Parts: sequence; C-alpha cells; structure tokens
Amino acid sequence: MKHFYYYSSLFALLLLSSCASFYIPNAVNAPMITEKQEASVTVSTGMNGFDLQGAYAPINHLGVMVNMSGSPALTPSAKSSHRHAFAEAGAGFFAGIGEHGVIDLYGGWGLGNVRTKSHTTVNGNGHSDFVSGRSYRYFLQPSIGVKKDAFQFCFSMRTSYLDAYEIWNSEDDTAPSAGEVYFVEPVLTLRAGKDHLLFHSQVGFSGPLSTEGATVKLRPLIMNIGLTWRIGN
Repeated sequence: MKHFYYYSSLFALLLLSSCASFYIPNAVNAPMITEKQEASVTVSTGMNGFDLQGAYAPINHLGVMVNMSGSPALTPSAKSSHRHAFAEAGAGFFAGIGEHGVIDLYGGWGLGNVRTKSHTTVNGNGHSDFVSGRSYRYFLQPSIGVKKDAFQFCFSMRTSYLDAYEIWNSEDDTAPSAGEVYFVEPVLTLRAGKDHLLFHSQVGFSGPLSTEGATVKLRPLIMNIGLTWRIGN
C-alpha cells in the first residue's frame, strides 16, 4: 500500500506539474443508489490527484453526497511543485428503471484552492509557469446506468459553474484577477467486483462552454481508478 501511494502520488504530480492548471476537475460521484439506507464510499486516484466520495439515501428517492479531492504538496525540486484541495456537498433525486436501470440527478456546491509552479526546459531554454488561487463551484449532474448484483455502469453529464474569485498568475502579481467559467463534463463509470467491494474506474473530460473575465487554465481529462464499498442493496 505504501508503494502504491508513492507511485500514484508521483504519477499525479508529473501530470499536474507539467502545466500550471487552475481548474482541476475532481472525479464524478456516481453513487448508483436505488433505495433508502443504501450508501456507497469510493476511494480513487488518477490524473487529477486523490478523491474520497460518499453518498447515502436517508429516504427513498433522496440522496446526499460529500466529495473531497486533493493532491499533496509534493516538491521534487525547487522549481516545480503542486498542491490543491477541494470539498463539496450535494443532494438529489434517484429512481429505478425496470429491473436493473437507475437514473438520478444531483446538484451541489463546493470550494477549493490550488497552487502550481512548473518549470520545463526545451532545447536549453527554460520556461516557468505559475498559478494560484481560490474558487467556488456549483454543479448539476444527471446520470443514467445499469446496476446488477456486483456490476455497475453509468453515464453522467456534470455541468459546472466555476467562480474563480481569486487568481494569481504570477508570484510577482500585486493584485489577483477573477474569472467565471461554465464547464460540461461527460463521464463513464464502470464498477465490478464481488459482494460489497467493487473495483472502480472512470474516464471523461472537462470542456469549457463559456468564459468571463480572466482566462482559467484547466486540466481537461478525468481519469481515475479505485475501490467502492457498498452498504445496503
């Protein structure tokens, strides 16, 4: 487990520090809940760091969720470093379709911060890139999928509004800039396993629909793997 954490951290750091991105999309929480008192917990890692996600249905057709995402402050050199942290909460509606189908719609709000500094050298010429700041995000996420025994597959279309109210594009900036961006984020999630423990995998992308104010650099890919623990059905 220690080696897994080390190599996953290094892999995420190399990807994240190669370009100073302000918006780093977290994994999409697709709980696939179908009845009250059912819950799911997913731990995953991938291109955008580490994610811890939970969901619970206190009553039929109502689900709540909490998501946390981040990357540790790893510093392999004095010229390159990255860290980010993000947390959000949401609630929504879910229902079954036939014997194995599931549809749901969740919405929520979160906040985060990021600091990335990268340095690359091409043909002997060095280039430094820096971004830091804080933001709020609102999201709306419909999903449709199939759930049978220890197998789950679904398609989610998360639409996000990012209020980047504080952006520092240089360590020498005297005042921050601000920007607002709408994103569309289609994602496929596949889980399979035995009993209540499932292998989790997810792939998708994040693309801007419109931008106002300062340019917000983003990491466009969403890819992660991990484990999901189901409680209940």
